[in-house]
Amino acid sequence: MNEKKHDLPARVVSILFLAVLFAGGIGIFLFQKDKSEVENRFLQTLPVPDADSVLSGEWQEKFETFTSDQFPFRDAFNAVGVTVRYALGSRLVGGSVIGRTPDGEIRMFEEITEDPKRAERVEKTLASVDALAGTGVRTVLLAAPSAGAVYKDDLPAFAPVPDAEINAALSGSRKFLTVSPDLTADESLYFRTDHHWTARGAGLAYRAYAEALGLSPTETSFETVSTGFYGTLHSRAPLPFIKPDILEVPTLDVSGVRVRAGGGFGGYDSLSDIDLYSKDALDAKDKYQYFLGGNYGLAVIENETAGDGVLFVFKDSFANCFVPYLTSHYGRIIMIDPRYYRGSYEDLRALFLDADPDCVLVLYEASNLAADTYLSPMLGALSGE
Repeated sequence: MNEKKHDLPARVVSILFLAVLFAGGIGIFLFQKDKSEVENRFLQTLPVPDADSVLSGEWQEKFETFTSDQFPFRDAFNAVGVTVRYALGSRLVGGSVIGRTPDGEIRMFEEITEDPKRAERVEKTLASVDALAGTGVRTVLLAAPSAGAVYKDDLPAFAPVPDAEINAALSGSRKFLTVSPDLTADESLYFRTDHHWTARGAGLAYRAYAEALGLSPTETSFETVSTGFYGTLHSRAPLPFIKPDILEVPTLDVSGVRVRAGGGFGGYDSLSDIDLYSKDALDAKDKYQYFLGGNYGLAVIENETAGDGVLFVFKDSFANCFVPYLTSHYGRIIMIDPRYYRGSYEDLRALFLDADPDCVLVLYEASNLAADTYLSPMLGALSGE
C-alpha cells in the first residue's frame, strides 16, 4: 500500500510529461505559422514528402526543422534559454554578441566568424568599383562602419573588432571617391538591439557625403516615431530585461517625393508605389522597415522639386534611412539591392545607360560589403568586364 502511495507522484509527473508532449505534437500541426515576428524570419512549414526528397534525406531534414520551428511556445522557451546562457556568463548568444554601453545599457553586436576568403572577396569587390570609376562615371564608395568598429569599448572582453579587411583594402590608391564618416561622437548613432545605424548616424554620414561632393547639406532635426523598437539582434537573443531602442526620423521636406519599388524583373513597368516612410511598420516587430518598407531589388525615388540630377545607388539596408537625406539633391534616385534584384545583367545595364547618372553611390555596411558576392558581377556588367 505504501509503495503505491510513493509511486503516485512519479505517475502524475509522467502523465503530465506525456500530456505536454502529446499537446505539443498536436499543436505543431494545428497552429503552424509562416513567419516568426520575434526572430524576423520565415519558418519551416510542414514539408510534403515525395520519393526523391525522402530518398535523398532532404524531407527528413526539413521535417526536423519543421518540428523545431513550429513547437508551441517556442519563443518563450527560446527567451528562457537565452537568459540562462547569459546569466551563466555567455556573451555570444544566438549569433548576437552582448556588450555594454558606458551607461550600463546592453548593446548587441553581430558575431564575427572566421572567413579566410574575406580579404580576397573584399579586394575583388573594390576592384569592380574601381573598374566602374575607370569608365569615367563618378563613383563614390561609402562603407558604413560596423557598430563594433564604432563602439569598440562597448564590446565584451576579447571580442574581435570588425572591418579590418575592408579598412586595409581601402588604404590603397583608388579611382573612386571614398567617403569615411566620423561616427564616434556618441552612443546614439547605432541602435543597441539592431545592427543598423540610426537616423542620426545616417545623418552624419550624409553630411560627410554632401561635403565630399560639394553639396550643401540640409539642416534637420529629429522626430521620434517609436519608443519600443527591438531589432534583429534582439530577435536572435531576446533577453527580457533590455531597454528598447528609440526610432527617429529626420524632419525633411518630402512632400513632392514619389517612390516606386519591386524586384526589378520587368524594369520600371513592374514597380509599385510605396511610401518613403511606412507607418504600418511601426506596428510590426521589425520597425526598421519604417524606412522604405524594407528592401527591394529595384526602387526609384523621384522628387519633382529637386532638379534633374540622377543618382544610381547600389546598396544594402543601411541605405534605407540614408537615402531620404538625398532627395533634396537629386530629381531621380535609382536604387539596386543586389541581394533582391531579379532582373538580368542585360536589363541592369539598360537601366543604367538609360539613367545616364551623374554619380554612382555604393553604400554598404562594411561587414556586409566584405561578405557580398552579388555586387562585383553586377558592377562588372556595367563596366564591361
